[in-house]
Amino acid sequence: MANIQGTFLAWQNWVDLADTTFHASQERTDNRVVANLSNAQSDDVWRVDIASGATSATATITLSQPRSVQLVTLQFPRFEYPGVSEVNPNFAKTDTIRIRLLDANENVVFDSTAQSANVEPGYMVYYVKLNAAVDTSKCELTLDAPSRVTQGFLDVGNLGLWPIWEPQRGFAYPASYGWVLNTENAKTPAGRLFTNRFDPFREWSLTFDTLTNQEAGQVEELIRYSGGARQVFVRRGDLEPSKDAMLCVVTRLRPIDSRTATLRQFSGTFEEFI
Repeated sequence: MANIQGTFLAWQNWVDLADTTFHASQERTDNRVVANLSNAQSDDVWRVDIASGATSATATITLSQPRSVQLVTLQFPRFEYPGVSEVNPNFAKTDTIRIRLLDANENVVFDSTAQSANVEPGYMVYYVKLNAAVDTSKCELTLDAPSRVTQGFLDVGNLGLWPIWEPQRGFAYPASYGWVLNTENAKTPAGRLFTNRFDPFREWSLTFDTLTNQEAGQVEELIRYSGGARQVFVRRGDLEPSKDAMLCVVTRLRPIDSRTATLRQFSGTFEEFI
C-alpha cells in the first residue's frame, strides 16, 4: 500500500555527537545541566527553575558542522513523579515549545513559532516534522511552562535533531501495538507476595512488505546503527495524535527477506525507550 499512513523513522540523532555544544539561558549547578539534553536516560534531565513571571528558558544547541535535519523531537520525563505525573504532567498540553533552526551563517531556516505542545500525559513525546530537510548548524529550543509555577521547576529530557526515512509504502497490516506491563513479583520471608511496579512501556510490531532494494539498504543502516541499544524514532499515522510516535529500541524479528528480485521485507519490534 502507498504510505498514506505518514509513517517515518529516524535513527541518526546529531545531538548525540560528542562535539555538540550546549548553552542555556539558565543552568543549575547540580548535575541536571543543559548538556543532559543529549542523554537518553529519563532520569538525566535539564532542570529549569520556574517562577511566577519567569516561566520560560532557552537552550542553544550547536553542531560542529552543518547537518541535514527534517525532524525535531523532545522527550519529557513520563513518570518522574510517581503517582502524580498522569494528572499533573511535567509539561502540560497548553505549555509552549518554539524551535528555531539556523544555518552556518546564522540565518533562520526554520521557525515553528511558539506552539502549544499538546504532549499527552503518560506519553510525553513532542515532535515536529519539517516539510523538507534543512542544513542546520544550530538549534534554539524555547520552553514556556506556566503550568509548572506551583512546582517551581521543569524537567526536560532528550532532544533529537534527525534526518528521516520515509518509505514509499507504509507498513503492512495486521500491525500490533500496545502497552507492556513492567512489574516484578517477589515474596517476603513470610511468604507474602508483593509486586514492584516500574514504568510500563509501549511495544509496536511492524512489517514493511514491499521495500525497494534502496529502502532495504536504509533498513540495514537502521539496524546497524541502532545495534539493539541506540534510540530510534518511529511515527505511525494510524494512531491518535500525540500517541502516534515514540523513541524506542528496535529488534529485527528475522533477517531481511527477498520477496522478489526487487522487493524486500523487514519485520521489527519497536520497544519504547523511557
